[in-house]
Amino acid sequence: MTHQLAKKGCANAGSGMDTLVEEAKRSIKVLKSKTNGFADLMLNALISTDGSYPDAQAIKPRVEHELMHYDGKKFIANKKEVPWWLGSSWALH
Repeated sequence: MTHQLAKKGCANAGSGMDTLVEEAKRSIKVLKSKTNGFADLMLNALISTDGSYPDAQAIKPRVEHELMHYDGKKFIANKKEVPWWLGSSWALH
C-alpha cells in the first residue's frame, strides 16, 4: 500500500483572503475481483483540511473511495465525475 499526497487549494491563496486547503493521503488496494482479466483496484483518500478559513480546523477528516476497473485498455473510475484527489493520472494505459 502506497501513500501519496494530493492537495486542492483555493483561488484566493496569496490574495490576503481566507484560504481553505484540502490534503489527501492516498492508498491503493488490489482486490480479488477482476474485470477483463485484471484485478480491480480500490483507491482510498483520507482527506484533511487546513488554511486560514475560520472553520478550517473544525472540519473533520473524511475518507473517500473510488473503485477502478480495467476496460481492456486502461483503468477507469466508475463515476462520470472523477474526485479531485484522483487526478487525471489514473487513466492508466
